[in-house]
Amino acid sequence: MSRFFLPVMAAAVMLVPALALADDKAAPAAEVPLPGPLVTLAVEAPNIAGPWAMVITNGDSAPARIHADARLLRLLVAPVGKKYVECQLPATMREGDTRDLVLKPGETYREEFDPRLLCFSKVIDEMAEGTSVTAFWGYKPDAKRAKANKPQLPPFVVEPAVAPATFLPEKQLVSVTTWIPAPTPKGDTKHTQAELKALETPPLNAPHLLVHPVRLLDAPALRDAKVTVTVKNVGDRAGMIHIRPDQLELQVTGPAGRAVCGGRERHRAPVRDFFRTIAPKGSETLTVLLAEACPREMFKRPGLYEVQTILHATADGSKFGLHAITGDFPTFHTALVRLQQAKDAYHKAPPAAESKK
Repeated sequence: MSRFFLPVMAAAVMLVPALALADDKAAPAAEVPLPGPLVTLAVEAPNIAGPWAMVITNGDSAPARIHADARLLRLLVAPVGKKYVECQLPATMREGDTRDLVLKPGETYREEFDPRLLCFSKVIDEMAEGTSVTAFWGYKPDAKRAKANKPQLPPFVVEPAVAPATFLPEKQLVSVTTWIPAPTPKGDTKHTQAELKALETPPLNAPHLLVHPVRLLDAPALRDAKVTVTVKNVGDRAGMIHIRPDQLELQVTGPAGRAVCGGRERHRAPVRDFFRTIAPKGSETLTVLLAEACPREMFKRPGLYEVQTILHATADGSKFGLHAITGDFPTFHTALVRLQQAKDAYHKAPPAAESKK
């Protein structure tokens, strides 16, 4: 063996572990990506009228910080035999104080909401037994970043509450689909007694007056909140009636409770100019500003205001030698006013977690 072979072989043997060490430093082990949070969203829809409830549950082993706010909900609602309708609050109603809440493992956050506040369209009156509801809660993910496999950017609806993080933040949670069960009589049902009476065949050779409200009004502020009704003659003869806006009694139900206002015509003398003759198929329209008819404190919070309207016609016209129709004429549907902004916050109190039972 050559005298040069042994030193060369020894040097080669020593070089192998050195190269292996260099490779270890150059290519560290790949990090395992964090999973998503084990936080779930559920929507309880026990009936059509509501209230419904949003339930957020932390099923993870680590605390999670959430934006505890049902205003971040987006609903996909599909009445039986109809297409899906997307329901969401306008941007002005989703803004406000950040409602951060830390949910410990096993804790839940539950918030009730009126489905009509989100689904402020004709779908309100189309929902019935068997309507499907799928909820999305949070902020829509950036589709471009998702397609490019890039991480999403804040805001997030669910985030780790402690370090080091054990899960990735999430922009949006999706619920399983639920179906509305058989309705129970409550509030504004589709077939009230007043409606059934109004749908009766009008008498022959006589006027027949019905009062219809504008069903939906989206009011950016209180100054825009109003109720408009149409007094329509569905009979085959003309009829005379004394009507003016302050004859409308408003039964208002909202976030601050219930109030009855307006309808002061009984305490005011009739005026000749307010006697109107309504021809067959003709109509007259009345509009009342809520801030003028009711106490402003009634509308201190944004939200949904349901208004039952009754037209009180008490002047028979005899004082002026006229023959006018008298009586109380309720609307057979309530008017719904969505007040987007008000002086007080949407929520009454800060969010609070509930322990697992």
